[in-house]
Amino acid sequence: MKEHFSTIADSKVNSRSCAPQSIENIKIEEKEENGVKIIEMPLHFIRGNYSNANLPKMILNNHAFKNGIKLLQYNCEMVDKFFVSDVNVDGIKYRSSIKEKSRRYAEQAAALVYLHTKGLVEKYYGFIPSVGTRKHKNLVTYKAKIENKKRILDICEIKEIQYKELSIAIYITCLGV
Repeated sequence: MKEHFSTIADSKVNSRSCAPQSIENIKIEEKEENGVKIIEMPLHFIRGNYSNANLPKMILNNHAFKNGIKLLQYNCEMVDKFFVSDVNVDGIKYRSSIKEKSRRYAEQAAALVYLHTKGLVEKYYGFIPSVGTRKHKNLVTYKAKIENKKRILDICEIKEIQYKELSIAIYITCLGV
């Protein structure tokens, strides 16, 4: 019985990570339209993965200011009630191939593509919630709850009783939990 509950708890923790965990598994597509080079990646901007101090556009603007890159241009298009944006940096357009729900998110996704292609951020930036975000705090709390349940199962004694062809598990705390 303990093994059953611990495998369920492990599967719940691992099922939350269905998205890629880093940039390593994502393909960069380079194409050319109307004489302009376009770099495209399927990156999705998830607001909960960022704190207010480390948004992709903010990091890109700081990088542009420090390195003297002038005139970052964001071009946004509406496609089927969704938005696709690209950022033009030094004549090269960086774009996410995933449609976003707002213009702001589409611009953040385009900045994220630039940051990853230039290697300005860690390979897991944007994929895993950074420390200090609400999502990170919730994930830590959820993992703590799972660990607490496992600890309680280790302390408790489980007795199974047969009653009219039904197996009923009764938890008896032995150590005064």
